[in-house]
Amino acid sequence: MKLAVNCKGQSYRVELRERDTTARGPSFEVSVRGSGQEARLPVRILSRVHERWTLEIEGRVEDVLISEVGEEIIVQWHNQSFPIRVGDVKPVTHHPSAATKTAGPTALLAQMPGKVITVLAAPGDRVEKGQGLIIIEAMKMQNELKSPCSGKVITCNVEPEKRVKTGELLFEIE
Repeated sequence: MKLAVNCKGQSYRVELRERDTTARGPSFEVSVRGSGQEARLPVRILSRVHERWTLEIEGRVEDVLISEVGEEIIVQWHNQSFPIRVGDVKPVTHHPSAATKTAGPTALLAQMPGKVITVLAAPGDRVEKGQGLIIIEAMKMQNELKSPCSGKVITCNVEPEKRVKTGELLFEIE
């Protein structure tokens, strides 16, 4: 998943790539580019209780507070506060999780593994481009996936509480 992030007046591109998921928690490679620099960090989510996250970052266990205040996400780490604004989520270019268009229907694929919270459309429903189709919990956050096009839902392969994998077919729209 790619994000456009603004922190303290600086713009960054942040990319999250799932590495593996074990009993110790999901693991990601976090790439941050901006201000003429680039960093890649392995991050594992060890636990989360409300706004307090325990993360393993480059092998070190770190406590991080993450809260939402209005349109900003406030990250408190190492006695510093980082107000962050997240822009549009951009699908990864040529990534199997992006919506795909072929000669037939448009397929909406899972962008990352997660648990289905709510299904907002069913086969036979007419949907508009940008309309919410499903809410998936991934990385302890709820994400609404939207229709990549206007049309009729012909396939819905999800139901509440079901777990989905990266690249799994969720919906087809024609």
